[in-house]
Amino acid sequence: MSIRRPHLLGLIALAFVVGGLTVEWVTGGGRVDPSAALDLATGWALAGCGLLLWVRVPSSRTGPLLVATGAAWFLSTLAASPDIQRTTGGLIARESIFLYAALLLQALVTWPSGRVTSRFDAFVISGGYLFALFPQLWDSQAGVVTIGIVMGAAVSVAHLVAAPERRAIHRPAFLLSLTLAATLITKADVAAVLRRTGTAVVGDSGNVWAVVVMAVAVLATWSLLALERRRTSVADLVVQLGEGDSPGIAAELARITGGPLPLRAGPGSASGGVALVAADPALRPTIARAMELVARNVELRAALEARVVELEASRRRLLEAGDEERLSLEERLRTGAASRLARLDGAVHALLDGSVIGDDDRPRLLRAAEQLAPARTELDALARGLDPGQLGERGLDDALHDLVERSPVPVELALATDGDAPRSTQVTLYFVASEALANIIRHAGAARAWLRLAVDGDRLTLTVDDDGIGGADPQGGSGLRGLRDRLDALGGSLDVGGRPSGGTRVVASVPADPPGTRT
Repeated sequence: MSIRRPHLLGLIALAFVVGGLTVEWVTGGGRVDPSAALDLATGWALAGCGLLLWVRVPSSRTGPLLVATGAAWFLSTLAASPDIQRTTGGLIARESIFLYAALLLQALVTWPSGRVTSRFDAFVISGGYLFALFPQLWDSQAGVVTIGIVMGAAVSVAHLVAAPERRAIHRPAFLLSLTLAATLITKADVAAVLRRTGTAVVGDSGNVWAVVVMAVAVLATWSLLALERRRTSVADLVVQLGEGDSPGIAAELARITGGPLPLRAGPGSASGGVALVAADPALRPTIARAMELVARNVELRAALEARVVELEASRRRLLEAGDEERLSLEERLRTGAASRLARLDGAVHALLDGSVIGDDDRPRLLRAAEQLAPARTELDALARGLDPGQLGERGLDDALHDLVERSPVPVELALATDGDAPRSTQVTLYFVASEALANIIRHAGAARAWLRLAVDGDRLTLTVDDDGIGGADPQGGSGLRGLRDRLDALGGSLDVGGRPSGGTRVVASVPADPPGTRT
């Protein structure tokens, strides 16, 4: 069964607590003196800082390196015990007694990522492990001073040969590395001064070294957490800036990055030509990555918006093309089939009124005349459905008047429009009124209905109420679904629900002049 990461880190922390106490108890002969307490605190500080970074900055390997440094610190304490050194395992452990110093050096040289990024860094780290494998060099003051001088020179050269942005990012760890090197060189003199001043706890060179190692681990951890917070804050602010240029966001960026002029215009940059200038070079890689994401996000959003606009325009064009085709078909019916039926009806009645036909033919002509009448009625109704109320000639107000007059349910009509809406809007609103009244007649059992058309700001709103039984389905049937599609294509909406006093209310709202719909 696999162990989850939080559980694993908890087990590591518990192991350090128990293991550290055990090591100090064994090496102290069953007691823990002040010097042992300082040693225990140093090991715990190294491990605790490493675990904190492991959790808070999981992308960096500095956390695991500090955890390994803490483990090596307790190993060195155990290996320094005379009783342990007399064993076979103790002789082996003796050779790794200063492994913690090499691990700490690696954590500082590779700070903040914990990864080796150059050959010279690898050379410095390899040298640190080489010195750690020769504990004899650490047994004399001259050897320790030599190690400190070589370490200071190596990290200084590695810092100088690095790129400017790398130097800016690595500066805190570089200063801490120099602090360690200076401590190795001067710790004997510092310890002597402390002993003369009566500072008993740290009046030994080993204790001075432990205090400095603990302080370096804490400061390296604090610096990395601060850098990560700044990176996260800058990335979030840059993304917000890409979504909308805000003086408040720009001011916050200036505060975090340390730049008095954090923004400049630049061709091809994100957010309408805005590029970020950070006075703190350590933030520039983060800002560059964030700006790339912003630029990509802006491009995708612009493409999506253009696609949505084109889709809406395409739907409106299809709607208008359908309306134009219906108008053309209605015109062909009126001038073609309807006209011919009218002439045929006139010819039949002329024959019936004349005396040129015999009595045997009159019954057949009478039946033909009777069949022509409903045929003409049905054709007129079909033509009216294709071009409701002849909107192009009479307008929406007159068409609604005709619709109300034909309704068997009394309808109170209230119109307040400018009469200048696009044809597609007028046709859609007429269809909504027609469908709503048809549903009232067929299903509502209403005694009365109300139809209102009004201008509400820059929108036309059609409201149809009835005092029927209510219970209308908000999703509506196929007719209402088709009307919703029409309204949606025009940027409108359709709501179906109950009235407070009973019955049903249908509300259609559409822009008075949707772009691209004027015919």
